[in-house]
Amino acid sequence: MTVFVDSDAIIKLASWGLLDECVTVCSELKSGHVVLPTAKYQLGFAGKRPRAWPTPTAEAAARQFVTSANDPTSVPSCEFDFLSEIPDVDAGEALLVAQAASTPNALLLTGDKRCLRALAASESAQGILHALQGRVICLEQALILLARRWGFENVRERVVESEAITLDRSVESAFGSGSSALEYNACGSLERRTQALDRDTKGLLVQLGYRFDDSGAITE
Repeated sequence: MTVFVDSDAIIKLASWGLLDECVTVCSELKSGHVVLPTAKYQLGFAGKRPRAWPTPTAEAAARQFVTSANDPTSVPSCEFDFLSEIPDVDAGEALLVAQAASTPNALLLTGDKRCLRALAASESAQGILHALQGRVICLEQALILLARRWGFENVRERVVESEAITLDRSVESAFGSGSSALEYNACGSLERRTQALDRDTKGLLVQLGYRFDDSGAITE
């Protein structure tokens, strides 16, 4: 199963030292990952605008990830051209969404929640919503999956020790207690944000189920 990954997710996951691990657990049948040809410019690996990475290790991980990525195998038809005209959907994200929507069984891993909400709110994007139903993984879900498969303590250690926790508001809130963060608090926070996004995006997200209620108690 192919996983399409946007630049926002690459930047954050690489900065936390979790990029390859997250993409792998998002699809255990992963046959490869795809990024857009423009990703190397957005990430500062080409062109005249270098990016300031939190650590050399994060930059190296992102560079290797982009280098090893597959190129898109199909060109979306003109029926997707309208996507970049939707407010809060930039041209790069529009193309990645179109690629994922037109690739059967592919997953889209994205850190751009504004884009997902904009798609859900657009009357013209209903076809996209139908095509991507249940095939989108947001950043919070990726971390939840990784915590379940790899162990919460390992995820917490990578995020906290990365010194890049402020890159994402949801993650900063979940792991704000640092090495003292507890699983039911951190993962419960990520789950609540996922539930809110799922309501807003009308079924775009992969359905993982939720383990924690509002009090932090395990529900399964």
